[in-house]
Amino acid sequence: MFEKLAHLTKKQTFMLIIAVIVILSAVGSTGYKWVMTRDADDTVHFAVVGPMTGEAEGVGRSMQQGVQLYMNIINENGGVGGNDLVVDVYDDKNDPREAARVAEIISVSKAEAVIGHWTAETVAATQNIYGQKNLQLVVPASIRPEIIKNSPYSVTALFNESRQASFLANYARNVLGHKLVSMIVDRRAYGDTMAKNFEETYMRFGTKIRYTWEFDSGPSTVRELQRIVAELKEKKDAGALFLAVNETDGARLMKMMRDAGIRNLVVGPTAFATNAFNNMIKKLPGDNPDPGHYTNKMIVTAPLLFDTANETAQNFKNRYIEKFGEVPDWVAAYAYDAAHMVVSGMRRTIADAEAADTDVALRAGIHQDLAARTSVDQGLQGVTGLTYFNSDGEAQKPVFVGVYSGVDIVSALTQLQPIKPGGNQNYIAELKLGRVLYVNDRFMYKTNVVYTGLRVKEISDVKYEENLYNMKLLIWFRYRGTFEPQDLKILNAAEPMELGEPIAERLVGDMTYQLYEVHGKFRFNFSKSPRVYGEQLTGIAFSHNSLNKNNLQYVVDVLGVGLGAGETMREKLERGQALNPATGWIIDRAWISQDIVPESTLGNPAYVGFGSDDPDFSQIDLGIIIKKGQFAIRDFIPPEFFIYIWIFGFIGSIFALAMDRRERGRFWAAQSWLLRLIAWPALLLSSGNLLLDFAVQNIPEHYIDGIILGYELLWWLVPARIAGIALERFVWLPLEDHTERAIPNVIRVFGSVVVYTFAICGIIAFVFDQHLTSLLATGGLLTLVIGLAVQANISNIFSGIVINMERPFNVGDWVKIGETDEGRVVDITWRTTRVKVRNGYVVSIPNGQVSEAQIHNFNSFDAVRMEVPLFLDAKYPTAEAVDIMEKGLAKAPNILDAPDREVRFKGVFWSYGGWVSEFEIQYWLDNYGRKEEISEAALTFIWAELVKNGIRATDNIIGPSAKDQLAAPQALISDETA
Repeated sequence: MFEKLAHLTKKQTFMLIIAVIVILSAVGSTGYKWVMTRDADDTVHFAVVGPMTGEAEGVGRSMQQGVQLYMNIINENGGVGGNDLVVDVYDDKNDPREAARVAEIISVSKAEAVIGHWTAETVAATQNIYGQKNLQLVVPASIRPEIIKNSPYSVTALFNESRQASFLANYARNVLGHKLVSMIVDRRAYGDTMAKNFEETYMRFGTKIRYTWEFDSGPSTVRELQRIVAELKEKKDAGALFLAVNETDGARLMKMMRDAGIRNLVVGPTAFATNAFNNMIKKLPGDNPDPGHYTNKMIVTAPLLFDTANETAQNFKNRYIEKFGEVPDWVAAYAYDAAHMVVSGMRRTIADAEAADTDVALRAGIHQDLAARTSVDQGLQGVTGLTYFNSDGEAQKPVFVGVYSGVDIVSALTQLQPIKPGGNQNYIAELKLGRVLYVNDRFMYKTNVVYTGLRVKEISDVKYEENLYNMKLLIWFRYRGTFEPQDLKILNAAEPMELGEPIAERLVGDMTYQLYEVHGKFRFNFSKSPRVYGEQLTGIAFSHNSLNKNNLQYVVDVLGVGLGAGETMREKLERGQALNPATGWIIDRAWISQDIVPESTLGNPAYVGFGSDDPDFSQIDLGIIIKKGQFAIRDFIPPEFFIYIWIFGFIGSIFALAMDRRERGRFWAAQSWLLRLIAWPALLLSSGNLLLDFAVQNIPEHYIDGIILGYELLWWLVPARIAGIALERFVWLPLEDHTERAIPNVIRVFGSVVVYTFAICGIIAFVFDQHLTSLLATGGLLTLVIGLAVQANISNIFSGIVINMERPFNVGDWVKIGETDEGRVVDITWRTTRVKVRNGYVVSIPNGQVSEAQIHNFNSFDAVRMEVPLFLDAKYPTAEAVDIMEKGLAKAPNILDAPDREVRFKGVFWSYGGWVSEFEIQYWLDNYGRKEEISEAALTFIWAELVKNGIRATDNIIGPSAKDQLAAPQALISDETA
């Protein structure tokens, strides 16, 4: 194998390195995602069981979708301990026998916990089966307390049937004031238990149930209900109606009663606040095509109302709508929280590696985690609020009262809030004033509910640097009573702000409506809502100045705001163009919610000391997350992917450093630079986003500014560093190889300074948002002054670079540069060229002059032709003289034989009283440095041959003698080679 690797080409080796980096990155990413993997298939299973088919299929669908939404979110964020969560769905058909059969299958499956079952009968038939296998059951439904009490492995996520029936009776009797009430009861355990508690509560107040109609649900249910409706129609004194029936029979009754013209007020249990009930209303035939005709003004109990829910619940609602295209009901929310509870138990269990070895240990761990949640301190916060259980396994959840407005459920105008233990002790006085009621063996506050709506007209003048933006919006209130809900404390107002006089006001019966317009400056990020770097929270948050949650509760006017049809707040804001496009910002997400928030007592005696109330106030939050309307990498890369990019960037950087540890030539230097070009930006991008996301949620904002500044600086400095490396590897080193001379450090520094100067200019302009005009003007003037001072040096340096690149001559060449004496080049620096002339001294010629001068290089080819003139008296025959001179020239040493040595006759001319013949001796040298020595030898041999043949120099040459001329021959560069 290693022998094969040794024979790979450089390109093949580099591609192999890239493949290794990709594989290691994939392994690292997989290791991060699947760390602490527990079983072979890397999944943990949870069972959801309920009526997935049949008349109650809507309930089963809500359960399944609520659990699936939670599991999807967990899986998208890497699962739990590296395990993906899988939802296994089972259909118990709401039948005890089928439920028991399904429970046997689940108990031996891979499921680690069970969420579901809808009725007391199906829970009773299955809980012992689950308990025998240590399988925790979480029931997102209201059932009889004794059933849950019988099994330590069963808990219910909300209040029981008895509690909600008693609560509803109290509400109907003491809040709504209905002393005349009748009941329609399903004799099965569900209806019988609720009817009994409802009647007992009424009896406590000395009020009897006027009429009671009973039936047994089954094949004859429709006929039985028709009989009851016919009898009810004749009873004009039946009063309000309490329907102790399931959601399917309740829908049938509502259809039959309203079609029969019966308009009695109807109160019902939590089953009537489900999507299954609404779907059945729509599905059943009726005289009126509008489903709201049959449900309008119904009073129902509900464990969750979205108009009173907090931001967490609103986010769940928005996600649910986006995922499934329908508005969730409380069943979906409680199933979601049930999944949250069992997964939380799983997280704690697998934190211990030994405990994660077996399914039995994991099941036991989930059970122990839920069993330990028996107090507020141990409670688990979720979509439905804080969840903890009493000793019987029943979640301690508040009971809300909702009223149908058409097909939408909104909060009733009066809610009952529990009084904390040790709280206000003067119950009798409060009871006489109508502020408290005695409900389910405890006193409860009678809280006024104010329907509150907001519509943003415009957000403009967004100035994040100043933490300010302008907003114009409408706020309205609908309420009963004489208090002032408009006496607000606006948490994020940048200046004192009062609502003033309403722009519209109306009194309809005992209902007051007030509309206000608010316009002013607000501050960003007024809550700890989750957001990532680059996103800013706008909107408004307000509570009452003096009335706490016991006296007043704001709820979102879902119908007035226009959210009842499933439209999200973001869609509504975008449709209304609430955010001015000129701001350069866009809406990412939005919500409107209600929450209970603690505030400082400020020494108020109502909130100080033993027995005092908590300073908790109802608060409305309109949250609008905005971000810059420009390209952002987050729009294309999910936040959870940044860790995988970081792994790739880190491994790539390590390989790049390893490739540079030894000198391997230009190819590998180029490839390691290319690897840095990819890995460093990836590492910077991912590190910055991961750090900023963490900082936004966990670090004070003034520290975040420093992190952002550093991150933005690095985006200029890192590319500058990469460019600097490129300059070294692709310019200076190749130039050194080409010139065979080291590049001066001043040149290297100068190149780096230029690169970093551009980076600094970018930082000044884009990071610090400063204009470069004045800086460039000052810098330009300074550069001009310095340039004028050193222009000669700069010219010489750049000329030296050009000379070294063009190479018109090399060190050791004989040259003649301009008017300078010819000589041998002894050195070429970046400023001068040094030539040693024949007289022995060195002439330093500035490179600027060299680059502009005419250059004769006598060593540019293998040979140089020498042309030496010689003069004789014209009386000698020319041909004879040429032959004699050629004989002498042939004897001269160190002259090349090819090309041939020649003597040429150039003609005769009159000179000083006589005719003179001119000859030119031509020969070739391969060593120009010995030119004078060789020329002297050649002339000596020629002269000796002439003398030998009786030829003498003429006396007619005036001026330089022939010998002197022979000593200074002219040399021409030949275009021929040896």
